[in-house]
Amino acid sequence: MEGIERVEVIYGANAIYGSGAPGGIINIITKSYSSERASFESSIGTSFSTNPLSHESQTWNAQETVSGSIEKWRYLVSIGAELRNNRFDAKGDMIAPEPAQTSRNDTDSYDASIKLGYQFDEKRFFEAGFQLFEEQQDTDVVVQLNPYRAESGLILDDQPRSKRKQATLRYDDKDFLGQDLSVQAYYRQREMSFFPFELRVPVPLVNQSNSKA
Repeated sequence: MEGIERVEVIYGANAIYGSGAPGGIINIITKSYSSERASFESSIGTSFSTNPLSHESQTWNAQETVSGSIEKWRYLVSIGAELRNNRFDAKGDMIAPEPAQTSRNDTDSYDASIKLGYQFDEKRFFEAGFQLFEEQQDTDVVVQLNPYRAESGLILDDQPRSKRKQATLRYDDKDFLGQDLSVQAYYRQREMSFFPFELRVPVPLVNQSNSKA
């Protein structure tokens, strides 16, 4: 989240995305380059539940971002980590993980990204970027149904995880044959694994009786 500068919400359909976006569009704008030669931004924080007040509910996060401009070159490097424990409801009961696609309880997340840009002139700009994200869960909590609750006792060697790699290329030209040109290419790879869980699917049964006279 530290790499995001702002989020724009555009309501309704528009000429770019047509009827495929009748509800609106969400634009996530990442941080831009600093005009200084080197600019550093650091953050560290924690959050916790007061019911119960325990280290089991603590979350720690840290982020470091370095960006700058050297002549025609632009650069931005960002690394971050977030370590989460369990979550509790207003009654102080542990919140069970979502059984189908897991949750973020007891997870460690690591994120690293780099952007490198080159300003040819006032109208032409090229940028390349790469991002690596990994989230790993390590928990002994499992969800129980009827009633829905969290219980300890899970033994699972291959815990839920998520890995993502993304590379982007972008070229902007504000005077291409009298028009604005923006070309972007990207590659994204993602791997995920979830909890094994009990799937209860109602199966229709047909009782058939045959008789002969």
